Amino acid sequence: MSNTVILLVNSIMLKRDQNALFLRRFQRGTLLVFPRLFIMDIKTLLDNLHEEVSCSVCKTIFTDPKTLPCLHSFCLYCLEGILRTSGRHDVIACPECRRESEVPGSGNLPDLPTNFRINSLLDVLAIKQCSITGVKCGNCDNRSAQSCYCFQCCVFWCDDCITGHNIIRANKEHRVLALTDFKDEDFENVLKRPAFCQKKHHEKDELKFFCKICETPICNACALTDHEGHVKIPLKEAANESKLQVKSVIESKKENVQQQKIKITNIEQTCIQVQEQAAAVKRNAQTFGEALICVIEAKMKEIYDEVDNRTAELLQLLAAQKSEIEREMKMTETVIGKTETLLERSKSAEIAHLGKSADDIFPAQEVGREVEQVDCDLEDFSRRFNFVENETLIDLANTEGIGSLQTLTSERQAKAQRKGKGFIMKYLWGGSE
Repeated sequence: MSNTVILLVNSIMLKRDQNALFLRRFQRGTLLVFPRLFIMDIKTLLDNLHEEVSCSVCKTIFTDPKTLPCLHSFCLYCLEGILRTSGRHDVIACPECRRESEVPGSGNLPDLPTNFRINSLLDVLAIKQCSITGVKCGNCDNRSAQSCYCFQCCVFWCDDCITGHNIIRANKEHRVLALTDFKDEDFENVLKRPAFCQKKHHEKDELKFFCKICETPICNACALTDHEGHVKIPLKEAANESKLQVKSVIESKKENVQQQKIKITNIEQTCIQVQEQAAAVKRNAQTFGEALICVIEAKMKEIYDEVDNRTAELLQLLAAQKSEIEREMKMTETVIGKTETLLERSKSAEIAHLGKSADDIFPAQEVGREVEQVDCDLEDFSRRFNFVENETLIDLANTEGIGSLQTLTSERQAKAQRKGKGFIMKYLWGGSE
């Protein structure tokens, strides 16, 4: 891979004003940007191969994978469909991140960089599935499960064509391996194969130079034809220049990420502080509420005690009055009994004489006064005490509440006060007053 411009970038977001050259080279296909796949070990890669070679739009295996500037790759056919339905020809939105990118050549999507890494992975997949689907021979185009792979030609050969390949003297040093004999390190070598020219009829020519005028990698044939007279440098040298540029961008983004991590940590710490303060405010409100309830209950007990004392006094007076009335009533009933006996048993002369002393036996006026006095006393007792509500306190609690919540967003900002309806809560962002 030394002769290709490979950037091990993991979704770097580039600013156009600072990295115009980078984006321009990317859109022209100059930069071959491969995501995190190079960092993944070969065993993990092979275990997740289907996931790596599946297009997120059509959900099938990639065909002609193209990479957008945001580093997301999709089938060329899928991108053409997205561009066609968008109603625009110069800008395409990434199906993954929705980032908009300029289309090379005002609508020429095939000019987007080819994802050679995915193409290599597709060959790895074909090797692993050769016993089921077979592979296409790079010479006769026939499919066969009994095939070989040449690591120098980077091509599959069927059993019929490999003989012709091997008899050519120039291929004497080529390493050829049967697909059924592949091991992990062989798959890794397939992934390290060089990139080839994408121009028609140049597909087997390796990219070796970089045209400074057109800012694109080219093969030997392109250097002698389309780019004749242009300033050209070895592709490795161009790769080193681009790597330095991208590494600078990466370092800048790493600093941004580190600053964002610090901000996230600060936010998390602030969230903990806010939760702790909220809990403290609730505890304070609960303590105050409970204290207020204790005061109310104490006042209620005072009223209860006073009511009990007055009730005991009044009941004692009423009991004494009741006893006196009962005593007088018993005496009256006794006199009534004796008088009735006299009326039954006495002679007429005795009864006639009894009538003259009736007032002495039943003092009528005094009895009437006693009954009237008792009625007055009972009516007076019923009005001795009553509970009068403190309406001012109720109105104050309903209108003013029993406290308020105060929030300070910063020392430089004014306090925003919101009245509470049932608790006193004082919440200060930076401390307490």
